[in-house]
Amino acid sequence: MNELLVIDVGNSNVKYALFRDGQLTETWRHPTVRVLESAPDVLSKTTCPVAISCVVPVAEQQLRTLLAGRKVTFVGAIAQKLLTGMAQEMGADRVADAVAAWQIYGKGRTPVAVIGMGTASTMLVVSGSGHVKGGWIAPGLGVTLETLHHRTALLPLLKMEGQTLELGFDTDTHMRNGVFAGQIGLVREWLSIAKRNLCGKALTVGTGGWSASVNEYGKVFDVCDPHLTLKGIYLLATSAKNEPRTASPRQIQLAKNGWIKLMAELNVEETDWQPIWDNLEKLYGERGRYYHNLKHIAKMLARLDSFSGGSASVLVRLAAFYHDAIYDSRQKDNEELSAALALKDLINLGMPERLAEDVAALIVATKGHRPLAGRLAKESRLFLDADLSILASAAGEYGRYAADIALEYDWIEPAAYVKGRAHVLKKFLERKQIFYTPSVRSEFEKAARANIERELLKLRAR
Repeated sequence: MNELLVIDVGNSNVKYALFRDGQLTETWRHPTVRVLESAPDVLSKTTCPVAISCVVPVAEQQLRTLLAGRKVTFVGAIAQKLLTGMAQEMGADRVADAVAAWQIYGKGRTPVAVIGMGTASTMLVVSGSGHVKGGWIAPGLGVTLETLHHRTALLPLLKMEGQTLELGFDTDTHMRNGVFAGQIGLVREWLSIAKRNLCGKALTVGTGGWSASVNEYGKVFDVCDPHLTLKGIYLLATSAKNEPRTASPRQIQLAKNGWIKLMAELNVEETDWQPIWDNLEKLYGERGRYYHNLKHIAKMLARLDSFSGGSASVLVRLAAFYHDAIYDSRQKDNEELSAALALKDLINLGMPERLAEDVAALIVATKGHRPLAGRLAKESRLFLDADLSILASAAGEYGRYAADIALEYDWIEPAAYVKGRAHVLKKFLERKQIFYTPSVRSEFEKAARANIERELLKLRAR
């Protein structure tokens, strides 16, 4: 049984959670000021490794002393690799909240706005691809009440209890209900602005001691999870096992089977092709590849075989494996770089130079999706048709494709993405024909145009 003790040291309280085989099984807590007195009892319950998020330096030093001799991991913004765009000075608890909200509730693809409501009220906004768009910090409920007392002569020192959204009838209820209503209004405005900065429907996740109470009256969160930070610390500490996959193991294996078959036809020894396949699998498995991954390659190989009447040529299959090997939605030379990689690898494998050059030519043709002339005309038409066959897929599959493309470009502001994507789709509709091979065109052209029209309507409605 794998165990990990997770500790979240906040400004007010220290919270502990024991994870067994990835499941949270027990929790404990005590005031942060009582670390030396209260922590030893909790730490004695297990001798397993420990992962800590801490925003109180004094408490961190005390825990280091108490945990001498134990395997301890301190999580934070600098070491984490699950989210991009995270400021290095970001508090470890906020990093953990964002990671857990995006990966657990957003499933690593749905945009989230996570709000922590403790000593401070905080928000981080994370795009569907795991890019941190930004956030805010404001005083929490308790701190606001304390500030009212300390900065005025007559207002009392109160704790939040019994607060409602009713108009207050005396000074105490004026303060409690006023601060409470103000915090709900703050959260609503925060979330309104956050959603305008995200592509697609965002999920709102609340955590922290006040989140449940705020949600009871304000109905502002889709999910409230009091243990979100603890779960995020666990994910950060075990991130090598928890990074989102770009394709399923089955899809990866299907693509690899196609590669093995191709190498056998070309009489290439496994010792020669295995390192090249390992690099291709690594490239296609890079984070941010929601569509341009090995699932796309496996489906394209199947289409090529189908369009070819059973078995596609070596040329188009090699081109399929390499045509998206280099892919970065921020760059404009992906096709040229992919072609250069194919040329180098195939020459190193002992392939004829002419074959390698033809493969490279097919890959570069995907840049404008226009077929080549001359002896590669037929193969290039077939190859480009297979690459675009997703446009004619069933409505559900097409919707997933469109969402995946949006995720690959969600570093762009939503309005700019809508404009750019609509421009690309209109260019396809303006073409006399989307597909070049007569048999493919007769089967797929009508469905592709209908799918594109539907996506354009959805983009215009945003």
